[in-house]
Amino acid sequence: MIACVEKAGALDRCIFWSPSKKILRGLRAVSPAARLMAPRTPYANLDAAIADYGAAIVEFDAEVDDLDEIETCRARGVEAMIKYFGDDRAEMERLIRLRPDRVNIDRPDIFLAGYRTVIRSFG
Repeated sequence: MIACVEKAGALDRCIFWSPSKKILRGLRAVSPAARLMAPRTPYANLDAAIADYGAAIVEFDAEVDDLDEIETCRARGVEAMIKYFGDDRAEMERLIRLRPDRVNIDRPDIFLAGYRTVIRSFG
């Protein structure tokens, strides 16, 4: 899989994730440049989430994780992604104001409406 992505010249634009840490560690062994995502939730702390297999992205669950860690994540040179599968527009707007590098959402329509509102509020 990594060879195919490299051949397409897309390694820097792809995110790899699996629920299996064994698979992720295998991907890391094959490619030190692969952009791996680690969920924040199962780890004792942010540094452990990043270090386990050299994550380039940490996914924060909006309903479980401490979103105050997003700035610390960025300071470590790692992108922050927020996962929110709800449909509450006010919550989407709150999350957008945190300015995550990426989002993992089920309702892009609500996200877009919230994004427009937040952008207008910036003036």
